Amino acid sequence: MYFSESIVLLQDAASDRDEALRRLAGEFVSRDLVLASFPDAVLDREQRYPTGLDLGDIAVAIPHTDAEHVRTDQLGFMSLQNPVTFRQMGDDTATAEVSLVIMLALHKTEDQIPMLQKLVELIQDRTSIDTLRTTTSPLEVVETFARAGLR
Repeated sequence: MYFSESIVLLQDAASDRDEALRRLAGEFVSRDLVLASFPDAVLDREQRYPTGLDLGDIAVAIPHTDAEHVRTDQLGFMSLQNPVTFRQMGDDTATAEVSLVIMLALHKTEDQIPMLQKLVELIQDRTSIDTLRTTTSPLEVVETFARAGLR
């Protein structure tokens, strides 16, 4: 159950990448799903291995960190009022103006690649992305992820 706790922040007013990541990671900490080290570990990993993905008319980030910081598997979602700058995955010099953040907390390292593959399929689906971009309903976010096989 990746949404056993509904961590869904809609139209968040974060002013930059670090604020967005800290705010979303803080939701995981407040629910005791991760260790207190989780937010800093996410920021550190994002600095070393950027997760921004530019999809053309929208960009998504999929931040995560090492399993040692995680107690319980969980996904978190954030849509932003205004895009924030992330560095793009696989290109140290390119940036992406991210509007959607999908944060992973997985307590088994071997689960990360299959999860990332499912998430890439989700964000490549135009209907799902449009729903996630415009929804005002946390339940609709959870249902969108469920339809993609991410319950």
